[in-house]
Amino acid sequence: MARAGRQRLRYFPRLPLNSYNPLIVKHFHPKRGRLLVAEPMLFDPNFRHTVVLITEFSRHGVVGFILNRLSEFRLNQLGKDLEALPPLPVLWGGPVETNTLHYIHQYKDLPGAQPISPDENLYWGGDFDVLFKALLKREIDPNRIRFFIGYSGWRPLQLNDELHRESWFILPVRQEYVFTETPNLQLWYRVLKESGVIHRLITLFPPNPMWN
Repeated sequence: MARAGRQRLRYFPRLPLNSYNPLIVKHFHPKRGRLLVAEPMLFDPNFRHTVVLITEFSRHGVVGFILNRLSEFRLNQLGKDLEALPPLPVLWGGPVETNTLHYIHQYKDLPGAQPISPDENLYWGGDFDVLFKALLKREIDPNRIRFFIGYSGWRPLQLNDELHRESWFILPVRQEYVFTETPNLQLWYRVLKESGVIHRLITLFPPNPMWN
């Protein structure tokens, strides 16, 4: 465990960022179960005004899912083998492997589910055959699961570099952010407003700085 810890710190040190709120960086350094919230000046169209939940963080890289970008699809539209499932909304998880389906949920007993934030009762993945049968039987509460097309990924040191360039805030997750009824720009504003006074001021910026 100590060796693994040293490897993690080598690839993802706690960075001396000149962030708007150094205390947030100090106490909520990037790791599984944290949020990456796009800075207002992050113009990458894949991540503009996004809220990303980190589900995997290691020396091999980082995996996360965008929580506030709804796709045009419903679950039962993603293939003939899924047509019998309920028409649940599907989010755009990120630009990587957009032909894959992922899910975050609150069913810790689902075989193979990986803990993201047990304190917030958040889990990732699990046996899809078991989940499929539970969905058919309407045993899954749609308010306790979110489906994603694709995912967001960073190579080792890539996220480190983006943090040095102050592209992201690092904030704690809440389950209500994951299962929000408004997975859109409104969530980005909400997360920042609820994270503290300094971040709340940032939400006063216009979505497009050229509007000033």
